[in-house]
Amino acid sequence: MTDMKRLRLILSLVIMLLVANGFAQTDDYDGVPLITREDIARDLTASDMEPQDSLSVVETEQYILKKGDIISIVVMGHPEFTKQSIRVLPDGGIEYPLLGNIRAEGMNVSSLRKIIEKRLLPYVTIPVVTIYVEKIYGHKVNIIGYVTSPGEYQIYEPLKLTDALALARGIRNIRDVKEIRLIRKNGEIFDVEIKDLWFSNTVEASEDQLLIFEGDTLVVPPPREFPWHIYTAILATISLAINVYSMTK
Repeated sequence: MTDMKRLRLILSLVIMLLVANGFAQTDDYDGVPLITREDIARDLTASDMEPQDSLSVVETEQYILKKGDIISIVVMGHPEFTKQSIRVLPDGGIEYPLLGNIRAEGMNVSSLRKIIEKRLLPYVTIPVVTIYVEKIYGHKVNIIGYVTSPGEYQIYEPLKLTDALALARGIRNIRDVKEIRLIRKNGEIFDVEIKDLWFSNTVEASEDQLLIFEGDTLVVPPPREFPWHIYTAILATISLAINVYSMTK
């Protein structure tokens, strides 16, 4: 066999190996079943979900106020006692007309309402007070990486990771992602495989690892792209070497 034929044979083998490697990189799901469009629509329903802006009436009554929360107090028929956007101060209190500083931190909204109604009795015959929670301070999570809408989101209770992904409008292409990373606010890190989120009979992560809490960060790593530009450059170099070799023969 001539040198030229040997070079052509080597080049053919190199191309075959590169192409085979490329298919292996793009189609290897490590046994994770493919997820259909119906699965994504059922589990994430990302296009229909929006972050909540306020608590329901029932949730508001039982919500425990914290420093930094912002509330509005409405006294029916008495606008002089109605006050908007009251922030719970660092000392845990709120400033209210005539009544001064009222302790709010650690109380639920229902208890605070009753206290305000009682203290208003000298000024209002039958005070009817309504308290609205405008904004909850610090109850946020970060969802970043390969999602449709990365960013900071408000939550009111621990969420399943699937629900957290729905807040960010889902993973861009779920078939490209094998695992996600959950970083707790205390620094703990958990890697959760995508299959664990949907297939209960194969769950390896604990229930705690499948929930996101206030202050946590959820990272969806972008998929690894096959470096075709590198292999293209290698092939171009080999082709050039063959051409130079053939010209010098």
